Amino acid sequence: MIVHTFDELEAPLIKELKSIFPNVYTIGHLQVHLNQITEKESVNSNFSGYSLWKEEPECIEWLQSKEVNSVVYVNFGSSAVMSLQDLLEFGWGLVNNNHFFLWIIRTDLVYGKPVRKGFIARWCSQEEVLKHPSVGGFLTHGGWGSVIESLSAGVPMVCWPFSHDQRVNCRQMCKEWEVGMEIEGNLKRDVEEKLVRELMDGIV
Repeated sequence: MIVHTFDELEAPLIKELKSIFPNVYTIGHLQVHLNQITEKESVNSNFSGYSLWKEEPECIEWLQSKEVNSVVYVNFGSSAVMSLQDLLEFGWGLVNNNHFFLWIIRTDLVYGKPVRKGFIARWCSQEEVLKHPSVGGFLTHGGWGSVIESLSAGVPMVCWPFSHDQRVNCRQMCKEWEVGMEIEGNLKRDVEEKLVRELMDGIV
């Protein structure tokens, strides 16, 4: 059994799994392994990463012009969708914060609809964005891939879980590891604004 986690991160869970299954291997964060692939090996194997969407390198170019820890990165993963009202609430919450933001809005993020102080893109290299020194916080849906990438990059999170494992991940992130905060209940711009301000400035 191969598990996408670290022994140190989820020791009780891994211990329990090992008591049931004879061979359990924790492989840590996948990108750490992918980073070991040299450019020559990548060309020879036609490997181009594991992103599900076409990435926009302009995101990184825009981040280069920003100060350290000054940007909130916002991405709700590759499959989560929301209502237009929730999208507007998120937008106003970000704008009212007066922090720079990099917001990934997929063409199918809003139910059935395609849809400036920030930079808005359709997709990006999340690993590269989270490692960028200008990124000081991550507003996320709490998918495991996003959580483990953010932990690996040392970026604190504000989480608004949608479904599946996201609520459990969010609870772990906020209560057990204390590296994030949760937007609870229905989304309200003033609540989001307050949490993002606390995340970025330490101001409650």
